[in-house]
Amino acid sequence: MHRLALLLACVCVQAVALDVPTGVVALASADPQGDPGASAVVVADGVAVTLAEVLPAGAATAALVVPPGRRREARIERRGELALLRFDTSGLTPVAPAARAAAPGDVVWTAGNAVGALALDGSPALSRGIVSGRYALPAGGPPLRGRGGRVVSTLSGEVLEIDAAVNEGSQGGALLDREGRLIGLVTLAQARERRLGTALPLARFAAAAGLPAPAPAPASSVSAPVALVRLERPNGLGNPPAPPRPPRSVDEVPPYERGRVQRGWDMHYHFQQIQWTDQPVSAVVIDPARGLLLTAASNCRDGVVRGSVILPDLTSVPCRVLAQDRGLDLALLAADGPLALPAARLATVPAAVGDPVRVVGRHAVDGQPTCTAGQVSVVARRLQKSASHALQIDARCNYGSLGGAVLAADGTLLGVVALLGPELSWLPNSGVAMAIDAAAIAAALPALQEGTSRAQLPVLGLGVKLQRADGPPRIEAVVPGTGAADAGLRPGDQLVEADGRPLASVPALARALSRHRAGDRVAITVVRGAQRLQITVELREFQ
Repeated sequence: MHRLALLLACVCVQAVALDVPTGVVALASADPQGDPGASAVVVADGVAVTLAEVLPAGAATAALVVPPGRRREARIERRGELALLRFDTSGLTPVAPAARAAAPGDVVWTAGNAVGALALDGSPALSRGIVSGRYALPAGGPPLRGRGGRVVSTLSGEVLEIDAAVNEGSQGGALLDREGRLIGLVTLAQARERRLGTALPLARFAAAAGLPAPAPAPASSVSAPVALVRLERPNGLGNPPAPPRPPRSVDEVPPYERGRVQRGWDMHYHFQQIQWTDQPVSAVVIDPARGLLLTAASNCRDGVVRGSVILPDLTSVPCRVLAQDRGLDLALLAADGPLALPAARLATVPAAVGDPVRVVGRHAVDGQPTCTAGQVSVVARRLQKSASHALQIDARCNYGSLGGAVLAADGTLLGVVALLGPELSWLPNSGVAMAIDAAAIAAALPALQEGTSRAQLPVLGLGVKLQRADGPPRIEAVVPGTGAADAGLRPGDQLVEADGRPLASVPALARALSRHRAGDRVAITVVRGAQRLQITVELREFQ
C-alpha cells in the first residue's frame, strides 16, 4: 500500500528505533552571537555534503566537528546549491542513500547539530516525524531570516515538508528514512503559509554528490476529504498588523544596542511567521453532491462572503459562505455545483486522550495533501465560559491548518482545526492546536445548512450581569430564567464567596466557576444590605 494511503487513512505509526549515525558532522561556528553552526553528511570516504548556503561566500575551507568532538579541516567544492566537503573521514561511517524517494506519510528522522548538539556533546541530535507534504517553494520569494535578521535560506524549488524538529543547527544535516538511509538534506526554507520544516530531496542533489538517483515515489490515487478554498476579502488583506521591520541587523549596531535590536527582530519575525493569514485555506468536504464544505470561521474575517474551491487538478468552482457559527469557529461554505471529492465521515466514537491523529489539509501552492501527526492531548478543553468544549491535539499546526481535518486512525473525522476567536492569536505554531469535535459538528450542522448563523456561544454561569468596579463583584442585573433568578439573587447583591472561597474580584469569580460544569450547584455567599446570605445557584447556559 502506498504511504500516502496510510497517511490519509491515519494508520498509527509504530515506534521505531534508529542507530545514531556517525556520518553526520557539524560545521564549527565562530559567530559571536552563539550561532550553533550547521551540519553536513558523510556520503563516501573522504566526502561529505551540505547546502552551499550554510557556508560563507568565497570560503575555500571549513572547520568541522566530528564525533566524538574532534576538529578537522575540510576543503570546500561548490556545486550549485550543494557543497562537497573533502576531508579525512576516518572513523566515520558514510550514510547510505535511500533507494526510493520519500512520500507523504513516511517516517523520517532529522540528524544534525540541533542546538549545537554535535559541537558541544559530540553526537548528533535526532528528531522523529513524518513527511508532511511534497511541493515546490516559489522562486523569487522573500528570503527566510533567522536571529538578528540574518538571511538563513534563499532556497526554492521542490522540497519535502516534515514535522520533525528543525532549527538553525540542523541546516545542511541529514533527513533519514526509518532505516537510517539518506533521503534529503535539512533546510531552513519554509513555505510562508506553512511554517514547517523542509528538506532538499535526494533526487535534487544525488548527481552532484555522485550518488545514485532514487526511484520515484509511487503515485497515489487516494484523495483527502479536504479542499483548498481561496476566499475574497473585500475589506482588504487578512494579515493582522505586525511590528515594523527593524532598520538594521544586530551585527550592524554597537554592542549596547544589540539587545534592543534583537528583541525588535524577534517580535517582527514572530508576527510574520505565525500570523500570515492571506492565503488559500483548507475546508473539509461534508457533502460533495451538494457542494458543502466546513472550515474555520476565523478564515472568513475581513468581510468574506464569496470565494472559490480549488480542486486537485487546480480548476476552481465558485462558492459562498452559507452560514457561520462564530462561537464554535465554524463556517459552512456552499459551492455552485457538486465537487468531485470524497466526503469526510464523522467519527461516531468519542476521542480519547492518547488517540493518534493526523491533521490533513492542502498546500496553497499546488493543492496537494499535507499532513502532520500527533495525538489527542485533552478531550474537553473549555476555552470560553460555555458548556461547549474542544479537542486539544499536539500535531503541528499553523494558520494554514485552520479548517483542516483531524482524522482518527480509521480515517473518520474527529474534528476541524479551529482558532476559537481572535483572542487566541498565539495558538497556531504554539505546539498545540484546538479542534471542534465531531459531536459538536453534528449538532451545529443542521442550523448551518439552513443558513442560520450564530454570533456567540451561550454563556455558562450564574445568570447575572456584574458592575464594572474593583473589589468583590456586585450584581447589576439578573437574567430571567437562569439559576440566579430561580435562586433569588437580586441586583445590588455583592458576591463575596463561591464554594467557601473569598471573591476579591470578577476574575476570581470566573476562576471559581470554571471548575464547574452545566447543572452543578454552587454555594454563593452574598452581602445584601446588612445581611450575609448563602444561596445555592444552579449553573446554566444563557445568552
